[in-house]
Amino acid sequence: QDIVRLIAQHLRGLGLNQTAESLIKESGCMLEHPAAAKLRSHVMDGEWAKAESDLEDLKSLIESSNGLIKMKFMILEQKYLELLEDGREMEALHCLRHELTPMKYNTERVHELSSYMMCCNPEDLRKTAHWNGKGIESRSLLIEKLQSFLPPTVMLPPRRLITLLNQAVELQKDKC
Repeated sequence: QDIVRLIAQHLRGLGLNQTAESLIKESGCMLEHPAAAKLRSHVMDGEWAKAESDLEDLKSLIESSNGLIKMKFMILEQKYLELLEDGREMEALHCLRHELTPMKYNTERVHELSSYMMCCNPEDLRKTAHWNGKGIESRSLLIEKLQSFLPPTVMLPPRRLITLLNQAVELQKDKC
C-alpha cells in the first residue's frame, strides 16, 4: 500500500490525476487519511473556518505536542494575509485581534503581521511579507508546512517518491 500511495502521489504531482485516481481505486487504498484530504481541499479552496475545524479531526494524529497550535496559527496567518491582499482590512483586523492574538502564540510574529496593515497595495504587502500572494502557490506551500506535523501514513510529505529515490542514489554512491 505504501508503494501504491507513493506512486499515486507522484502521478498527481505530474498532473496525471485520472491515472492516480484509477490506481487508487483499483488498489483499494487511500492516498491520504480522509481528514487530511478534507484539510488539503479546504486550504486549497481558502475555506479557513472549515480548515480550522479539520484540525480537530486530526488532533489525535498530530505528532508534536504543540503541533495543533502551530498548524492553527499558520492557517490563520494565511487567512489574515489573504484578507489584507483582498482589501478587506476590517475582516483582517478582526482575524488579528480575535483569532491570532488570543492564541498567545508567537506574539513577535503577530506584531509583525499587524505592521502589514500599513501596506498601501497588494504588491507592497507581498514584498513586505515575503509572501507569494493569494493563490495556489502560497496555499500549496501552506499545505507542505502543515504536512510536516502529520505522520506519512496520514499525509505523505511532498515529493516523497523523488526524495526516497534521491536518498537511495546517494546511499549507493556512498557505498561505491
